[in-house]
Amino acid sequence: MRGGEYPDGQYYAVDQIAAGNMALYEGKYSQALEHFRHVQDLKVTTKFFLHWIWRMTAHLESSNAWLLSGNIVNARSAADGFLESALSIADPHLQALAWDLKARVAMAENDSAGAREHIQQAITIVDKFEILVAAWQVYATAWQLCQQVKEHKTAETNRQQAETCILKIANSFAPDEPLRATFLAAAPVRRIMGEIVVNKGALAA
Repeated sequence: MRGGEYPDGQYYAVDQIAAGNMALYEGKYSQALEHFRHVQDLKVTTKFFLHWIWRMTAHLESSNAWLLSGNIVNARSAADGFLESALSIADPHLQALAWDLKARVAMAENDSAGAREHIQQAITIVDKFEILVAAWQVYATAWQLCQQVKEHKTAETNRQQAETCILKIANSFAPDEPLRATFLAAAPVRRIMGEIVVNKGALAA
């Protein structure tokens, strides 16, 4: 165990998820999946307090990796497993992300009806609980779905909802906090913000 409160297993899990997300961002899907597998595999990672959260995070990101790689069959299977796990615990953040993932898989399968049903489940959760990190992602998916089915007015409403959540998150940081700039620079966030100038003045509360 390292000095301090947490065992080596937690540091290892954080390192592997960070490395997996970096590989995902670079389009190295096989490499990303390997990093996430290391967190999910109890034979590799020593259990520690709240280890299940990191395992579920790795499960979610593995599902994203399969989806982004174009392997819809594996993405669907992973999404089904993640939803089952999320529904077994009382965590609205994970449940919202699970339904959002299901919606994105359905969109990849051109199943608009299924995607609509799944994203509505997610919206119901984020409208009930103040979970901004999940909420902006859910509304972003709803925006993309409505664009896909040419419901442009509703799409813009969902984009504005996502934007509002993003601004609340950004303004919860101090103006000079590096994480604020990193968050606003992320490609999915920039797509939502559109032409808004994401600088300190424009986003000040």
